Amino acid sequence: MQTVAIIVALDLIFYVLHRWKHGSPWLWRLHETHHSSEDLDWLSSVRFHPLEKVFDRTIYLFPLLFLGVSETALLILAAVDATIATFSHSNVNWRIRPLIYVFVGPEMHRWHHSRRPTAPALQLRQ
Repeated sequence: MQTVAIIVALDLIFYVLHRWKHGSPWLWRLHETHHSSEDLDWLSSVRFHPLEKVFDRTIYLFPLLFLGVSETALLILAAVDATIATFSHSNVNWRIRPLIYVFVGPEMHRWHHSRRPTAPALQLRQ
């Protein structure tokens, strides 16, 4: 239960931070390194500005210091985080259909990383 609670809570924190990075000119300067990949593939999931990682880890992992999280929960969190990041950045043409409302899949992430500011909305019914 601890692991599930941590994954859900940290996912919410990640979402808020990510929106903030796209909305703040200063944070965007750090985050745009991640969006600079010419081709989106699984290696794009680890392309970041070093200061962005310091910022992320400080805020993202700060709550764990006070929650007394077990080592097992942290290991599972790390594995889930790496798996989802690799999958969502992968260069596969998979549609996860209704699960896209719960997980970020490759089709959503390709749209998110698109250089076209008017990228079309996802067509989930295809």
